[in-house]
Amino acid sequence: MEEFAEIGHFGSAISGTLSCANPTVAAPANDDVPEATLSVSGTTLTVTCQAEVQGQTAVVGYNAALNSGETSIQMTCFADGWQYTNAAGDVVTVTAVECLAG
Repeated sequence: MEEFAEIGHFGSAISGTLSCANPTVAAPANDDVPEATLSVSGTTLTVTCQAEVQGQTAVVGYNAALNSGETSIQMTCFADGWQYTNAAGDVVTVTAVECLAG
């Protein structure tokens, strides 16, 4: 188990005792797409994308190529990795997240 304290979106602190390292947060592709916000509660990590331009949506992308289709997803720390169950029911270890234009 390792202690971690990282700075999240808008300078909010993320801290706790978990064996999972936070996923890499990719920079948005353009100014209309926000940076992903991470929050940890126990062994659950929530990733949220909130569009900054009215009338647009932003969805969570993960592992550099996959689109969740959701504005927020939750993952569970398991076996030293963040595990996400996608819409197809597949369990995926998430190492990177980003917000995508929806």
